[in-house]
Amino acid sequence: MKKFKTSQLFWQCGNAKLLGAVAWLALCHSAVGAPFEQALQQQYRASGLPGLCVAAVDAQGVRYSAGLGLADVERGVPYDADTVQPVGSVSKTLIGLAIADLVTRGELDLQAPVLLPAKGDGSLGFKAQAMKHPMYPTQAITWAQLATHTSGLLDEAQAYDMAYVQGREAEMSMAAYIRDYLFPAAPKALEARFAQAAPGEAYAYSNLGAAAAAVGLEQQTGISFDRFTQQRLLRPMGMLSSGWHFNPELGPRNATLYAADARSLGRRLPPYTLITYADGGLHSSCNDLARYTSALLRAYAGQSNVLPNAGVRLMLSPQLDSKVLLKDMPVTEPNQGLFWQIRSNGTVGHSGSDPGLTAFISLDLIAGRGRVFLANGDIGERPKAKAAFVEIWRDLALR
Repeated sequence: MKKFKTSQLFWQCGNAKLLGAVAWLALCHSAVGAPFEQALQQQYRASGLPGLCVAAVDAQGVRYSAGLGLADVERGVPYDADTVQPVGSVSKTLIGLAIADLVTRGELDLQAPVLLPAKGDGSLGFKAQAMKHPMYPTQAITWAQLATHTSGLLDEAQAYDMAYVQGREAEMSMAAYIRDYLFPAAPKALEARFAQAAPGEAYAYSNLGAAAAAVGLEQQTGISFDRFTQQRLLRPMGMLSSGWHFNPELGPRNATLYAADARSLGRRLPPYTLITYADGGLHSSCNDLARYTSALLRAYAGQSNVLPNAGVRLMLSPQLDSKVLLKDMPVTEPNQGLFWQIRSNGTVGHSGSDPGLTAFISLDLIAGRGRVFLANGDIGERPKAKAAFVEIWRDLALR
């Protein structure tokens, strides 16, 4: 099970130069005279998704947010802008924000080695060991390399699939999982877990690289990643419904996830959780993600009294040398922020996909606008949903 590495859907409707004028008009047209709400309803009905929500923001706050469809099909619970669900790899952006926060405070150096727990059960306080590429043992992997997916770490499929567990609770800690992945009992297992290229020489999107960064932050701060981000980031931004684990106190506000099948609204999925929760396990809502996006825009403009203004600008700025062509760098994402994807159309964002969910977040830093899309169904297996998303995403930019 993979989260979106990239998404052409995310950038196509802003890049007429790459697509050509005719293709752009065909792909990105919208019902120009129709009210946005009417068009949104039509696109939702065409999507075949159980429920979805959208938000458009600027630095002053939420310009528009709305939910459509059902958070729970069987119980008839509506999906609204305060419905909470996992957001997949959009979660990684908070790892980037945590790193940027520590850099701004002088507590972390992007070029320093990442230290991870090397023994015991992976809990905080155990002896630290520098993270290294086994084929290049003299080169420690840096924070900058992890945050730009250039460390050489890969997601070995069988081991990564084991990070998904049934139920609401993980019996293993994220730190213990990463320790076992990077320091396995059988060292030969590392051959499938690292690329041939040396750190800093090639791009390879890695969920477990993000989780390793979160564990490194725990080692750096002495605080669990979920607690650190709740106290330092989520609560100050007013994201009071967001957290790293399923919250039963939210009751029917928690969306049920649905996989695509022959039924128009999909097949209800049993609950599951991620051991490596930091790379894809954030639970949030459209309105909370809208608050997050607006807070980032304020900080980027130097107007935040909650987030580190300089840190946010650092996080959203290109981290890779544009004159150096890295192997396997996506054409649609020619540079990287700190766990943020810098796209060829000038926007900055991230996408997320896991069984039963889709998420997108995007910032237009020049226009000072942001967009959010969430759904409790995965669009990867739904061609109609993909087409509807393109229309919704395009229309949302005009709000």
